[in-house]
Amino acid sequence: MARLPKVTDNVIVAEWLIEHRWKESLNTGTKQKMPAFVEDAVMAAVYIVAGTSNGQVNISPKLVFKCLMLNSITSELVKTREVGYEMSDRQARRLAQTVRFALDGIRHRIQEYESKISNEEKENTEVEREFIRDYYQGRQSKLHSPPMTELPSEILALRDEGEYLEYGLAVQAFRSK
Repeated sequence: MARLPKVTDNVIVAEWLIEHRWKESLNTGTKQKMPAFVEDAVMAAVYIVAGTSNGQVNISPKLVFKCLMLNSITSELVKTREVGYEMSDRQARRLAQTVRFALDGIRHRIQEYESKISNEEKENTEVEREFIRDYYQGRQSKLHSPPMTELPSEILALRDEGEYLEYGLAVQAFRSK
């Protein structure tokens, strides 16, 4: 009899990580990083579950992080995260086991982390979260702005002639219509 695949639900952590990964890329001016407990959980899982050989880890932490973005964890699904070589079933099971271990650590700390954030910060990030949800669900966001209409050639001619003050005023008048 064949072994039944073990399936672990990961919807909550995957959505949370995707939101925070997006926030990280949106806030490039502040250089906001992923909370430290996420990397701690991944590295603990890599060292404890996968182990090391000759001083090197047996599974890439980056690969574990990629697998944490999946909505469910199975050995067949984690195989799809690695590109470039064919992963054996044994390697896939070890990777899935490592991801599950990291998942437990992250799931435990998310609630604690969210409770530390002030209400004002939560309100500020809710708009970003809606934008991210809309993007992943294929809906048009209320933050979407339609493309600007093209400027008439008379206004563009002012810029080409070096009349920047007149050009700026003309653009401002045109856009305010």
